[in-house]
Amino acid sequence: MNQGPDSTSTAAPPDPGAPANWRDAITTLVATRFAIFEHEMKIAARSAVKTAVQTVIALLALAMSWALGMAALVGAVASASGMQWYHVAAIVAGAHLLIAVVLGALLKSTRPPSFTFTRNEFKKDREWISQQPRRKKSDD
Repeated sequence: MNQGPDSTSTAAPPDPGAPANWRDAITTLVATRFAIFEHEMKIAARSAVKTAVQTVIALLALAMSWALGMAALVGAVASASGMQWYHVAAIVAGAHLLIAVVLGALLKSTRPPSFTFTRNEFKKDREWISQQPRRKKSDD
């Protein structure tokens, strides 16, 4: 009896939980990755909206503080100290600039990283693909 090289193959038995063919596997993989991406996109959108709202509130507060406080503070300090009004105005403007810089730094540092689960899954996919044996094409 002539037995070909396929009959003595030592390949591992197929995984019972694996898809029946490669099209099902690709479809499942793409659908799963899309669902993960969609979920993390919603989280990122919420984070972006929260950041935008905080930025707008900070800018409005800064503008209101400047507009209302500048006139009162500059006039009162200049009158009480005998300083020129423009010196007092420069000091107050510098204080507001410092507040804006601190708020900007806080907004930048409090954002959570986006798409961590998706990046981890893609990394796992690359590792898994690199460990798969290379198959020869049918026309080789």
